[in-house]
Amino acid sequence: MKVNFDKKHVWFTIKFLGVANIIFFLGYFSAEQFYRIKSIQPDSNAAYAPSEQNFEYNPVFSVDSKTKPVFMPAEEILQKKTSLAWEKRDFIFADMQDMQIYLYSEGILKNTFKITAKGKEGGFFEIPSGFYRVQNRARTHSSKLDKAISSWNVYFFDNYFIHAEKPNTPDASGVGGIILAMDDAKKVFDQSQTDMPVLVYNPANETEPSFSFFRKTNLPHKVPEVSAAGALVEDLETGQILFEKNKTETFPIASISKLFTGFASLENLDAEKDIVISANALKTEGSTASLSSGEIIKLKDLLYGLILPSGNDAAVALSEQETEFVQNLNRRIKEIGLKKTNLQEPTGLNENNLSSAEDLLAALKYIYDNHPDFLALTREENYRVSNVTIGGRKISHVWKNINWPAQDPKYLGGKAGWTQDALQTMAGIYNLRLSEYGGRAIGIVMLGSRNRIEDIRAVINYLEQEYFYGSTPRAEKQVKETASIFEAIK
Repeated sequence: MKVNFDKKHVWFTIKFLGVANIIFFLGYFSAEQFYRIKSIQPDSNAAYAPSEQNFEYNPVFSVDSKTKPVFMPAEEILQKKTSLAWEKRDFIFADMQDMQIYLYSEGILKNTFKITAKGKEGGFFEIPSGFYRVQNRARTHSSKLDKAISSWNVYFFDNYFIHAEKPNTPDASGVGGIILAMDDAKKVFDQSQTDMPVLVYNPANETEPSFSFFRKTNLPHKVPEVSAAGALVEDLETGQILFEKNKTETFPIASISKLFTGFASLENLDAEKDIVISANALKTEGSTASLSSGEIIKLKDLLYGLILPSGNDAAVALSEQETEFVQNLNRRIKEIGLKKTNLQEPTGLNENNLSSAEDLLAALKYIYDNHPDFLALTREENYRVSNVTIGGRKISHVWKNINWPAQDPKYLGGKAGWTQDALQTMAGIYNLRLSEYGGRAIGIVMLGSRNRIEDIRAVINYLEQEYFYGSTPRAEKQVKETASIFEAIK
Protein backbone atom coordinates (compact mmCIF):
# COMPACT_ATOMS: atom_id res chain seq x y z
CA MET A 1 0.00 0.00 0.00
CA LYS A 2 1.34 3.40 -0.91
CA VAL A 3 1.24 6.13 1.72
CA ASN A 4 1.35 9.77 0.68
CA PHE A 5 3.03 12.31 3.01
CA ASP A 6 2.27 15.99 3.02
CA LYS A 7 5.82 17.31 3.58
CA LYS A 8 4.61 20.74 4.58
CA HIS A 9 2.39 19.39 7.34
CA VAL A 10 5.01 16.90 8.54
CA TRP A 11 7.63 19.65 8.86
CA PHE A 12 5.11 21.87 10.72
CA THR A 13 4.36 19.00 13.11
CA ILE A 14 8.07 18.41 13.81
CA LYS A 15 8.65 22.11 14.55
CA PHE A 16 5.57 22.25 16.78
CA LEU A 17 6.71 19.25 18.82
CA GLY A 18 10.21 20.70 19.10
CA VAL A 19 8.93 24.04 20.42
CA ALA A 20 6.54 22.27 22.79
CA ASN A 21 9.40 20.20 24.22
CA ILE A 22 11.54 23.29 24.75
CA ILE A 23 8.69 25.07 26.54
CA PHE A 24 8.07 21.98 28.67
CA PHE A 25 11.69 21.63 29.77
CA LEU A 26 12.04 25.36 30.44
CA GLY A 27 8.90 25.26 32.55
CA TYR A 28 10.07 22.15 34.37
CA PHE A 29 13.50 23.66 35.04
CA SER A 30 11.99 26.93 36.33
CA ALA A 31 9.56 25.06 38.57
CA GLU A 32 12.35 22.86 39.89
CA GLN A 33 14.52 25.87 40.68
CA PHE A 34 11.58 27.59 42.38
CA TYR A 35 10.90 24.45 44.40
CA ARG A 36 14.56 24.15 45.41
CA ILE A 37 14.55 27.70 46.69
CA LYS A 38 11.11 28.04 48.23
CA SER A 39 10.00 24.62 49.34
CA ILE A 40 10.95 22.49 52.29
CA GLN A 41 13.17 19.52 51.55
CA PRO A 42 11.13 16.27 51.44
CA ASP A 43 11.86 12.79 52.78
CA SER A 44 14.87 13.68 54.95
CA ASN A 45 15.85 15.48 58.11
CA ALA A 46 19.01 16.67 56.41
CA ALA A 47 19.65 20.37 56.03
CA TYR A 48 18.60 22.31 52.98
CA ALA A 49 21.94 22.95 51.28
CA PRO A 50 22.19 26.45 49.80
CA SER A 51 23.66 26.95 46.37
CA GLU A 52 27.35 27.66 45.95
CA GLN A 53 28.40 31.30 45.94
CA ASN A 54 31.60 33.22 45.44
CA PHE A 55 32.54 34.73 48.78
CA GLU A 56 35.21 37.33 49.40
CA TYR A 57 37.40 36.84 52.41
CA ASN A 58 39.08 39.62 54.37
CA PRO A 59 41.10 38.32 57.34
CA VAL A 60 40.94 41.76 58.97
CA PHE A 61 37.33 41.06 59.86
CA SER A 62 37.80 37.52 61.11
CA VAL A 63 36.93 36.69 64.70
CA ASP A 64 40.20 36.13 66.55
CA SER A 65 41.03 35.39 70.15
CA LYS A 66 42.09 38.99 70.44
CA THR A 67 44.10 40.19 73.43
CA LYS A 68 41.91 42.59 75.33
CA PRO A 69 43.32 46.04 76.12
CA VAL A 70 44.06 47.16 79.66
CA PHE A 71 42.53 50.59 80.24
CA MET A 72 44.51 52.53 82.83
CA PRO A 73 45.16 56.09 84.02
CA ALA A 74 47.55 58.17 81.93
CA GLU A 75 50.11 58.25 84.75
CA GLU A 76 50.32 54.46 84.72
CA ILE A 77 50.82 54.54 80.95
CA LEU A 78 53.98 56.64 81.49
CA GLN A 79 55.21 54.07 84.00
CA LYS A 80 54.51 51.27 81.54
CA LYS A 81 56.44 53.13 78.86
CA THR A 82 59.50 53.27 81.14
CA SER A 83 59.12 49.58 81.92
CA LEU A 84 58.99 48.55 78.24
CA ALA A 85 62.06 50.67 77.49
CA TRP A 86 64.00 48.97 80.31
CA GLU A 87 62.94 45.61 78.92
CA LYS A 88 64.31 46.67 75.50
CA ARG A 89 60.98 46.05 73.81
CA ASP A 90 59.67 47.22 70.44
CA PHE A 91 56.54 49.31 71.02
CA ILE A 92 54.45 52.29 69.91
CA PHE A 93 53.74 55.21 72.23
CA ALA A 94 50.88 57.50 71.12
CA ASP A 95 50.75 60.82 72.99
CA MET A 96 47.25 62.15 72.35
CA GLN A 97 47.97 65.30 74.33
CA ASP A 98 51.04 66.44 72.39
CA MET A 99 49.78 64.80 69.17
CA GLN A 100 52.90 62.71 68.57
CA ILE A 101 53.61 59.03 67.92
CA TYR A 102 56.90 57.62 69.14
CA LEU A 103 58.22 54.37 67.66
CA TYR A 104 60.63 52.41 69.86
CA SER A 105 62.96 49.59 68.81
CA GLU A 106 64.60 47.50 71.53
CA GLY A 107 63.69 50.18 74.04
CA ILE A 108 65.31 53.03 72.08
CA LEU A 109 63.35 55.82 70.41
CA LYS A 110 63.83 55.47 66.64
CA ASN A 111 61.17 57.67 65.03
CA THR A 112 58.74 60.44 65.91
CA PHE A 113 55.66 61.22 63.82
CA LYS A 114 53.17 64.05 64.06
CA ILE A 115 49.53 63.08 64.56
CA THR A 116 47.64 65.17 62.01
CA ALA A 117 44.15 64.38 63.34
CA LYS A 118 42.42 62.12 65.82
CA GLY A 119 38.96 60.79 66.51
CA LYS A 120 36.36 63.29 67.62
CA GLU A 121 36.18 63.90 71.34
CA GLY A 122 33.37 61.84 72.79
CA GLY A 123 33.03 59.79 69.59
CA PHE A 124 33.54 56.13 68.81
CA PHE A 125 37.13 56.73 67.74
CA GLU A 126 38.46 58.74 70.65
CA ILE A 127 40.97 56.34 72.17
CA PRO A 128 41.15 56.18 75.97
CA SER A 129 44.41 55.73 77.84
CA GLY A 130 45.36 52.09 77.74
CA PHE A 131 47.79 49.30 76.99
CA TYR A 132 46.89 47.71 73.65
CA ARG A 133 48.58 45.34 71.20
CA VAL A 134 48.71 45.35 67.40
CA GLN A 135 46.04 42.90 66.23
CA ASN A 136 46.30 43.19 62.45
CA ARG A 137 47.29 45.44 59.55
CA ALA A 138 45.75 46.34 56.18
CA ARG A 139 46.99 48.47 53.30
CA THR A 140 43.54 49.96 52.65
CA HIS A 141 40.40 50.27 54.71
CA SER A 142 36.86 51.39 53.87
CA SER A 143 35.05 52.84 56.85
CA LYS A 144 31.86 51.12 57.96
CA LEU A 145 30.32 54.44 58.97
CA ASP A 146 30.89 56.82 56.06
CA LYS A 147 32.93 54.83 53.50
CA ALA A 148 36.01 57.05 53.83
CA ILE A 149 39.11 55.24 52.54
CA SER A 150 42.26 55.09 54.64
CA SER A 151 45.71 53.59 54.00
CA TRP A 152 48.44 51.82 55.97
CA ASN A 153 46.12 50.77 58.77
CA VAL A 154 47.48 49.32 62.01
CA TYR A 155 44.59 47.94 64.09
CA PHE A 156 44.86 47.46 67.81
CA PHE A 157 41.27 47.11 69.05
CA ASP A 158 37.78 47.33 67.53
CA ASN A 159 37.50 50.96 66.31
CA TYR A 160 40.98 52.01 67.43
CA PHE A 161 43.70 52.08 64.78
CA ILE A 162 46.53 54.12 63.26
CA HIS A 163 46.23 55.07 59.60
CA ALA A 164 46.65 57.67 56.88
CA GLU A 165 43.81 59.45 55.19
CA LYS A 166 43.77 58.63 51.50
CA PRO A 167 43.88 61.70 49.19
CA ASN A 168 40.70 62.87 47.45
CA THR A 169 38.35 60.98 49.77
CA PRO A 170 35.89 62.18 52.40
CA ASP A 171 37.44 63.58 55.56
CA ALA A 172 38.52 60.63 57.68
CA SER A 173 39.07 62.58 60.89
CA GLY A 174 35.68 61.48 62.15
CA VAL A 175 36.52 57.88 61.38
CA GLY A 176 40.06 57.10 62.46
CA GLY A 177 41.53 56.93 65.92
CA ILE A 178 45.01 58.21 65.04
CA ILE A 179 45.72 59.80 61.65
CA LEU A 180 49.20 60.41 60.25
CA ALA A 181 50.62 61.79 57.03
CA MET A 182 50.78 59.18 54.28
CA ASP A 183 54.56 58.59 54.41
CA ASP A 184 54.57 58.49 58.21
CA ALA A 185 51.71 56.02 58.36
CA LYS A 186 53.53 53.73 55.93
CA LYS A 187 56.64 53.78 58.12
CA VAL A 188 54.61 52.82 61.17
CA PHE A 189 52.85 50.15 59.13
CA ASP A 190 56.17 48.70 57.88
CA GLN A 191 57.78 48.67 61.32
CA SER A 192 54.82 47.36 63.29
CA GLN A 193 54.07 43.70 63.81
CA THR A 194 51.36 41.57 65.34
CA ASP A 195 51.30 41.61 69.16
CA MET A 196 53.52 44.72 69.39
CA PRO A 197 52.51 46.82 72.45
CA VAL A 198 50.71 50.09 71.75
CA LEU A 199 50.55 52.58 74.62
CA VAL A 200 47.99 55.36 74.33
CA TYR A 201 48.54 58.33 76.63
CA ASN A 202 45.35 60.39 76.81
CA PRO A 203 44.91 62.40 80.05
CA ALA A 204 41.66 63.84 78.67
CA ASN A 205 40.07 60.39 78.50
CA GLU A 206 41.04 57.99 81.27
CA THR A 207 37.58 56.44 81.55
CA GLU A 208 37.33 52.74 80.91
CA PRO A 209 34.81 52.51 78.05
CA SER A 210 31.86 50.17 77.87
CA PHE A 211 30.75 48.85 74.52
CA SER A 212 27.32 48.42 72.99
CA PHE A 213 25.40 48.43 69.70
CA PHE A 214 24.09 51.64 68.17
CA ARG A 215 21.99 52.53 65.20
CA LYS A 216 24.05 54.46 62.67
CA THR A 217 21.29 57.07 62.27
CA ASN A 218 17.94 57.90 63.82
CA LEU A 219 16.17 57.67 60.47
CA PRO A 220 13.10 55.41 60.28
CA HIS A 221 13.99 51.79 59.64
CA LYS A 222 12.19 48.54 58.97
CA VAL A 223 12.84 45.52 61.13
CA PRO A 224 13.40 42.47 58.91
CA GLU A 225 10.55 39.99 58.76
CA VAL A 226 11.37 36.30 59.06
CA SER A 227 9.26 33.27 58.30
CA ALA A 228 10.62 31.40 61.34
CA ALA A 229 8.19 30.72 64.18
CA GLY A 230 10.93 31.20 66.76
CA ALA A 231 14.19 33.13 66.43
CA LEU A 232 16.98 34.68 68.44
CA VAL A 233 20.10 36.63 67.46
CA GLU A 234 22.69 37.49 70.11
CA ASP A 235 26.26 38.71 70.48
CA LEU A 236 28.07 35.72 72.03
CA GLU A 237 30.59 37.84 73.92
CA THR A 238 28.32 40.47 75.45
CA GLY A 239 25.05 38.54 75.51
CA GLN A 240 23.22 41.50 73.98
CA ILE A 241 20.07 40.41 72.15
CA LEU A 242 19.87 41.84 68.65
CA PHE A 243 16.68 40.17 67.42
CA GLU A 244 14.05 37.95 68.98
CA LYS A 245 10.79 36.27 68.10
CA ASN A 246 9.07 33.80 70.42
CA LYS A 247 12.48 33.04 71.88
CA THR A 248 11.20 31.03 74.88
CA GLU A 249 8.62 28.88 73.07
CA THR A 250 9.56 25.29 72.30
CA PHE A 251 9.62 23.83 68.79
CA PRO A 252 10.92 20.61 67.17
CA ILE A 253 14.59 21.16 66.31
CA ALA A 254 15.27 18.34 63.81
CA SER A 255 18.98 17.73 63.12
CA ILE A 256 20.15 20.52 65.40
CA SER A 257 19.88 17.61 67.88
CA LYS A 258 23.16 16.33 66.45
CA LEU A 259 25.06 19.25 68.01
CA PHE A 260 24.13 17.83 71.42
CA THR A 261 24.95 14.28 70.33
CA GLY A 262 28.34 15.50 69.10
CA PHE A 263 29.62 17.49 72.05
CA ALA A 264 28.22 14.97 74.57
CA SER A 265 30.15 12.19 72.82
CA LEU A 266 33.32 14.26 72.98
CA GLU A 267 32.85 14.91 76.69
CA ASN A 268 32.14 11.29 77.61
CA LEU A 269 34.34 9.30 75.23
CA ASP A 270 37.93 9.28 73.98
CA ALA A 271 38.23 11.01 70.58
CA GLU A 272 40.58 8.18 69.49
CA LYS A 273 38.05 5.47 70.35
CA ASP A 274 37.42 2.94 67.59
CA ILE A 275 33.70 2.66 66.87
CA VAL A 276 32.27 -0.43 65.18
CA ILE A 277 29.24 0.45 63.08
CA SER A 278 26.30 -1.83 63.89
CA ALA A 279 23.61 -3.11 61.56
CA ASN A 280 21.09 -1.35 63.80
CA ALA A 281 22.65 2.05 63.11
CA LEU A 282 22.09 1.55 59.39
CA LYS A 283 18.36 0.98 59.83
CA THR A 284 17.80 4.63 60.70
CA GLU A 285 15.88 6.48 57.98
CA GLY A 286 16.66 9.90 56.57
CA SER A 287 20.02 11.46 55.83
CA THR A 288 23.07 9.23 56.01
CA ALA A 289 26.85 9.24 56.24
CA SER A 290 26.86 6.13 53.99
CA LEU A 291 28.34 3.92 56.69
CA SER A 292 28.60 0.13 56.36
CA SER A 293 27.88 -2.57 58.91
CA GLY A 294 31.07 -3.77 60.58
CA GLU A 295 33.28 -0.86 59.57
CA ILE A 296 35.58 0.54 62.23
CA ILE A 297 36.05 4.30 62.46
CA LYS A 298 37.49 6.60 65.10
CA LEU A 299 35.09 8.79 67.02
CA LYS A 300 36.89 12.01 66.00
CA ASP A 301 36.31 11.10 62.34
CA LEU A 302 32.74 9.93 62.84
CA LEU A 303 31.86 13.40 64.18
CA TYR A 304 32.38 14.76 60.66
CA GLY A 305 29.94 12.15 59.34
CA LEU A 306 27.50 13.20 62.03
CA ILE A 307 27.57 16.92 61.21
CA LEU A 308 28.61 17.54 57.58
CA PRO A 309 26.16 15.19 55.76
CA SER A 310 23.87 15.12 58.84
CA GLY A 311 24.29 11.35 59.16
CA ASN A 312 21.54 9.69 61.19
CA ASP A 313 23.50 6.42 61.02
CA ALA A 314 26.46 8.23 62.63
CA ALA A 315 24.24 9.66 65.37
CA VAL A 316 22.87 6.22 66.30
CA ALA A 317 26.37 4.69 66.16
CA LEU A 318 27.62 7.32 68.62
CA SER A 319 24.68 6.83 70.95
CA GLU A 320 25.36 3.07 71.06
CA GLN A 321 28.74 3.69 72.68
CA GLU A 322 27.16 4.58 76.00
CA THR A 323 24.35 2.92 77.96
CA GLU A 324 21.43 5.25 78.63
CA PHE A 325 22.92 7.76 76.21
CA VAL A 326 19.76 9.86 75.83
CA GLN A 327 19.10 9.98 79.58
CA ASN A 328 22.67 11.09 80.24
CA LEU A 329 22.44 13.59 77.39
CA ASN A 330 19.33 15.21 78.87
CA ARG A 331 21.00 15.34 82.26
CA ARG A 332 23.99 17.13 80.70
CA ILE A 333 21.67 19.53 78.91
CA LYS A 334 20.17 20.55 82.26
CA GLU A 335 23.64 20.89 83.80
CA ILE A 336 24.68 23.54 81.28
CA GLY A 337 21.55 25.52 82.11
CA LEU A 338 19.10 24.66 79.33
CA LYS A 339 15.58 24.60 80.75
CA LYS A 340 13.36 23.92 77.75
CA THR A 341 15.41 21.33 75.84
CA ASN A 342 14.55 17.64 75.89
CA LEU A 343 15.66 14.97 73.42
CA GLN A 344 14.00 11.62 72.79
CA GLU A 345 16.76 10.25 70.52
CA PRO A 346 20.11 11.38 69.03
CA THR A 347 19.19 12.18 65.39
CA GLY A 348 16.39 14.75 65.43
CA LEU A 349 13.88 12.58 63.55
CA ASN A 350 11.54 12.50 66.54
CA GLU A 351 9.10 15.42 66.63
CA ASN A 352 9.47 15.46 70.43
CA ASN A 353 13.11 16.53 70.23
CA LEU A 354 12.20 20.00 71.49
CA SER A 355 14.00 23.19 72.40
CA SER A 356 13.61 26.96 72.35
CA ALA A 357 15.62 29.54 70.43
CA GLU A 358 16.85 30.86 73.79
CA ASP A 359 18.14 27.44 74.84
CA LEU A 360 19.80 26.77 71.49
CA LEU A 361 21.57 30.12 71.59
CA ALA A 362 22.92 29.19 75.02
CA ALA A 363 24.04 25.82 73.60
CA LEU A 364 25.88 27.60 70.77
CA LYS A 365 27.68 29.77 73.30
CA TYR A 366 28.59 26.69 75.35
CA ILE A 367 30.12 25.02 72.28
CA TYR A 368 31.84 28.28 71.24
CA ASP A 369 33.46 28.64 74.68
CA ASN A 370 34.20 25.00 75.53
CA HIS A 371 34.51 23.02 72.29
CA PRO A 372 36.20 25.23 69.66
CA ASP A 373 37.57 22.20 67.79
CA PHE A 374 34.10 20.71 67.47
CA LEU A 375 32.74 24.05 66.27
CA ALA A 376 35.57 24.26 63.71
CA LEU A 377 34.71 20.88 62.18
CA THR A 378 31.10 21.97 61.65
CA ARG A 379 32.22 24.65 59.18
CA GLU A 380 34.51 22.44 57.07
CA GLU A 381 33.58 22.37 53.39
CA ASN A 382 34.23 18.65 53.15
CA TYR A 383 36.13 15.93 54.97
CA ARG A 384 37.83 12.78 53.75
CA VAL A 385 38.65 9.92 56.07
CA SER A 386 40.71 7.02 54.74
CA ASN A 387 41.78 5.09 57.85
CA VAL A 388 38.51 3.16 58.03
CA THR A 389 38.60 -0.65 58.03
CA ILE A 390 35.92 -3.19 57.22
CA GLY A 391 36.62 -6.88 57.11
CA GLY A 392 40.37 -6.22 57.23
CA ARG A 393 40.41 -3.89 54.23
CA LYS A 394 40.69 -0.12 54.07
CA ILE A 395 37.82 2.04 52.84
CA SER A 396 37.26 5.80 52.76
CA HIS A 397 34.47 8.33 53.08
CA VAL A 398 34.14 11.84 51.68
CA TRP A 399 31.52 14.00 53.38
CA LYS A 400 30.31 17.36 52.09
CA ASN A 401 28.89 20.09 54.32
CA ILE A 402 25.18 20.57 53.61
CA ASN A 403 24.46 22.97 56.47
CA TRP A 404 25.73 26.27 55.04
CA PRO A 405 28.20 27.18 52.27
CA ALA A 406 31.56 26.56 53.90
CA GLN A 407 33.13 29.11 51.52
CA ASP A 408 31.17 31.84 53.31
CA PRO A 409 33.74 33.49 55.65
CA LYS A 410 30.89 34.75 57.81
CA TYR A 411 29.96 31.19 58.78
CA LEU A 412 31.79 30.02 61.90
CA GLY A 413 29.85 26.79 62.37
CA GLY A 414 26.59 25.26 63.48
CA LYS A 415 23.91 22.83 62.36
CA ALA A 416 20.81 22.89 60.19
CA GLY A 417 17.91 20.49 60.01
CA TRP A 418 14.58 19.64 58.45
CA THR A 419 11.59 17.44 59.14
CA GLN A 420 7.95 17.79 58.19
CA ASP A 421 7.12 18.71 61.78
CA ALA A 422 10.08 21.00 62.46
CA LEU A 423 10.21 22.61 59.00
CA GLN A 424 13.64 24.23 58.41
CA THR A 425 15.83 24.85 61.43
CA MET A 426 19.26 26.41 61.97
CA ALA A 427 21.54 27.14 64.89
CA GLY A 428 24.73 28.83 63.69
CA ILE A 429 27.44 31.32 64.58
CA TYR A 430 28.35 34.06 62.11
CA ASN A 431 31.23 36.52 61.92
CA LEU A 432 29.72 39.94 61.24
CA ARG A 433 31.45 43.23 60.58
CA LEU A 434 29.86 45.54 63.12
CA SER A 435 32.82 47.76 63.92
CA GLU A 436 35.82 49.14 62.02
CA TYR A 437 38.13 46.25 62.87
CA GLY A 438 37.47 42.64 63.65
CA GLY A 439 34.34 40.54 63.51
CA ARG A 440 31.68 39.96 66.12
CA ALA A 441 30.67 36.36 66.80
CA ILE A 442 26.87 36.45 66.49
CA GLY A 443 24.71 33.44 67.32
CA ILE A 444 21.62 33.01 65.14
CA VAL A 445 18.81 30.50 65.72
CA MET A 446 15.82 29.98 63.42
CA LEU A 447 13.12 27.41 64.23
CA GLY A 448 10.05 26.48 62.18
CA SER A 449 11.29 28.44 59.18
CA ARG A 450 9.92 28.29 55.65
CA ASN A 451 13.22 29.55 54.29
CA ARG A 452 16.02 29.66 56.85
CA ILE A 453 18.53 31.00 54.32
CA GLU A 454 16.46 34.07 53.50
CA ASP A 455 15.61 34.57 57.17
CA ILE A 456 19.24 34.50 58.30
CA ARG A 457 20.53 36.64 55.45
CA ALA A 458 17.81 39.23 56.07
CA VAL A 459 18.93 39.61 59.68
CA ILE A 460 22.66 39.62 58.80
CA ASN A 461 22.24 42.26 56.09
CA TYR A 462 20.18 44.46 58.38
CA LEU A 463 22.69 44.23 61.22
CA GLU A 464 25.68 45.03 59.05
CA GLN A 465 23.96 47.91 57.27
CA GLU A 466 22.17 49.60 60.15
CA TYR A 467 24.14 48.98 63.33
CA PHE A 468 27.53 49.77 64.76
CA TYR A 469 29.41 48.37 67.75
CA GLY A 470 31.43 50.84 69.76
CA SER A 471 32.25 52.46 73.09
CA THR A 472 29.39 54.22 74.82
CA PRO A 473 30.50 56.72 77.53
CA ARG A 474 30.42 59.81 75.34
CA ALA A 475 28.95 58.47 72.12
CA GLU A 476 28.25 60.82 69.24
CA LYS A 477 24.88 62.52 69.48
CA GLN A 478 23.60 61.32 66.12
CA VAL A 479 23.98 57.69 67.20
CA LYS A 480 21.30 56.61 69.62
CA GLU A 481 21.79 53.67 71.97
CA THR A 482 18.82 51.35 72.40
CA ALA A 483 18.24 48.84 75.18
CA SER A 484 17.10 46.30 72.62
CA ILE A 485 18.23 47.12 69.10
CA PHE A 486 15.57 45.14 67.33
CA GLU A 487 11.97 45.16 68.41
CA ALA A 488 10.58 41.68 68.84
CA ILE A 489 8.36 40.72 65.95
CA LYS A 490 5.01 39.95 67.45
